[in-house]
Amino acid sequence: RVGLLSESIVVPAVSVTWIERDLPTTTMTGTASDATLTIDKFKVKTNAWRVVVSKSLIMFGLAAGVGQDTYQQSATISATVNNSSLCPASGCMSTIPGDVPDMKRTNVFADVSLNLPFFKIVLEGGQASGGSAPTYNSFQGAEANRSQVYGSLGLRLSY
Repeated sequence: RVGLLSESIVVPAVSVTWIERDLPTTTMTGTASDATLTIDKFKVKTNAWRVVVSKSLIMFGLAAGVGQDTYQQSATISATVNNSSLCPASGCMSTIPGDVPDMKRTNVFADVSLNLPFFKIVLEGGQASGGSAPTYNSFQGAEANRSQVYGSLGLRLSY
């Protein structure tokens, strides 16, 4: 996190944050009866940036921000069926390359904090929206890329 503008009596603080998270690359295989499903080289990478404006008002604090989250994922998915009545002697195999387009979502949020002598209580709410999530199946209910409202309550000790 980098502070762009320090808070003063009249002016709020402004900061920019960059976060990058990656999961280890993994392979999973499942077998049932005469079928095998393999997900190979599955990886997920995310990065996010935020711009936050905050102001402390003695016992209370206010903050608001906006940012963008980017999700990158890929895998190779293959299935094999070893059933002589359905497939030739070598079995049936199908492979799907798993390059999925990156997804970008906008994130807006606000929080209010109560500053007490030895700890701070923070309540935050926000909304993540946007992006596209192409699927091969149709599901009832909400879309995979629907707007998501969230909230959190935090406690931070300070001395």
